[in-house]
Amino acid sequence: MAEANEVYGCMKDHIDYRGVDNSPENFLAVLTGNASAAGGKKVLTSGADDRVFIYYADHGGSGIIGFPVFPNPRKLHVEDFLKALDTMWEKKMYSELVIYLEACDSASMFAHLPTDRNIYAVSSTQPGESAYGYYCEDVHIGATSMGKFLCLGDYFSVNWLEHDDVADLTVESLHQQ
Repeated sequence: MAEANEVYGCMKDHIDYRGVDNSPENFLAVLTGNASAAGGKKVLTSGADDRVFIYYADHGGSGIIGFPVFPNPRKLHVEDFLKALDTMWEKKMYSELVIYLEACDSASMFAHLPTDRNIYAVSSTQPGESAYGYYCEDVHIGATSMGKFLCLGDYFSVNWLEHDDVADLTVESLHQQ
């Protein structure tokens, strides 16, 4: 039964940040290549000729994205996110940067994105708009419904990933996705 409750399963040896390590501070350290701020864990080590892809899915609000650090969830504010993108640009950490963001109000994180830095941002929602769960089931403990739903994805991400499963990504552009 313990194996059935293992959240990470066979992937646990391939996850660099989990639990309390999944924080706004570590996310920013990873993006900016700051290994000392990340406690020596893996960070982005890309250079000026690299294409970098960031995919983040969680909760959001106007100008924030959430991090599930329990029991006290944390928030990353848009100003700190944009400062990290500035640092990446200054350190020449990419030639092109693509960001897919799945969260409520996710476009609010890109409202003041610089337009001259080869950053391509895709958001699941507009400011003030909710993101919706997909493949959801009522959570049960034994025969008792918890009245909460566990969702395996969000509408935006599930559609994007299912599309990419059948598309020829060697010829399809980012815009076509």
